[in-house]
Amino acid sequence: MTVTKEAVSKALLTGVGAGYLQKVKTEATSESGLTYEDKVYEVFAIDKVAFKGQTKNKTVYLSNNKLRDIVKFSSAEMTVDIGFFPEGFVEEMSGMIKLANGVFVQGDSPKYKQFRWSFPVTDENGNEIIYNFPVCQLKNPDFNAETETDEKKENISQVTIEAFPVIGNKKVYSKIDLRTTNLYDREKLLLNGFYDAETLKACIKDGQTDSTVVPRA
Repeated sequence: MTVTKEAVSKALLTGVGAGYLQKVKTEATSESGLTYEDKVYEVFAIDKVAFKGQTKNKTVYLSNNKLRDIVKFSSAEMTVDIGFFPEGFVEEMSGMIKLANGVFVQGDSPKYKQFRWSFPVTDENGNEIIYNFPVCQLKNPDFNAETETDEKKENISQVTIEAFPVIGNKKVYSKIDLRTTNLYDREKLLLNGFYDAETLKACIKDGQTDSTVVPRA
């Protein structure tokens, strides 16, 4: 066997763009698919975003030997530092009750609502990787503020967003590296979202095809 060597060099990731939020219209079931509201909010307010996969692991032993680890990717938990959300979005998604325009009340049994969350990460050359989380909920939203002094400081909120698998599809999140393909429409990816072969194909540029799409993925 001949061993080969490949030198690897890539542009470094240096920034994060706007966040894209879209409310879930009907949740996915085993019989019907996931649908969204028509409006997508483009929010130029992200300071930082980080996420970590939540897994459940079980080690299987047979015949006195470790056979394998069974891993279930159950969700992804994101920490987002953000300047603001669309008007009333956090309140509605966290199950607060609307009393009037601009007026919400927190009940003791809130019903959290779901939404889609997407954002581009940029590299030093301005190229992008787009992440899409098709089913999300806000997790225990809180609030903080501090006094204003002679040196005005912005109040950046930190929220936790939890992404869950799509029912019947089991996909938690997806990403596309636009540095390696030019077949996809950036706006379609961000405005429509993508999490399987069908939704990905819907984001291909007009007149283009991608023969590398895995049909049953």
